[in-house]
Amino acid sequence: ECCAGEGVGGELGGWSRFTKTDEGMKTKVQQYVEGVGGIRLWGFSPSEDLSNMVDGSKDDVLNILSMMPGDICSFLMTIARRHTKKTQQINYYIVERQPEALARYILLLSIFFDDDLGPRECTEIFLEIYGNNMLRKQTSAFLHSKVEELIKFLTNGEGKLAEFVDITQMKFKERDAIEKVFKTWYENIECNMEEWR
Repeated sequence: ECCAGEGVGGELGGWSRFTKTDEGMKTKVQQYVEGVGGIRLWGFSPSEDLSNMVDGSKDDVLNILSMMPGDICSFLMTIARRHTKKTQQINYYIVERQPEALARYILLLSIFFDDDLGPRECTEIFLEIYGNNMLRKQTSAFLHSKVEELIKFLTNGEGKLAEFVDITQMKFKERDAIEKVFKTWYENIECNMEEWR
């Protein structure tokens, strides 16, 4: 019961009764992050191939659950290393309570799986969006062009991501919250990071 959440969301994260009420059980880092009120956009640990953490499972399907990972590095490493070993199907579940973080995961996955980008361009755009607050003009234009594609995926399940990402477990209010985040990525929305420093 302590890890039970509601699908991918449930109050945008699926916190169980255990983690909501028992402040003493949270780590100092969790208490700090919640106290500051920030949105984690990077994880606290290095990326890992999570399929290595299973001791010789003979099951046809490997199910992996990440609770508020902060980023998708471990997910990317897990799927990138699949070609090196004969592995079963992997179902990767992410529980995150911040719509901004989920929107970022979806954006980074859409860049990762974008066949229209060349390897160098894909890498540059991915790393720039992953690691920077300020974007070059061409990356900003790319992000602006992606917004409608991401909204269609989120609302109608259409697009390239639909074959890799299943959002059917998300509640509609969670999808609406993520859509609001996507709409803040339009170029005409004022966001002057130079002033905010």
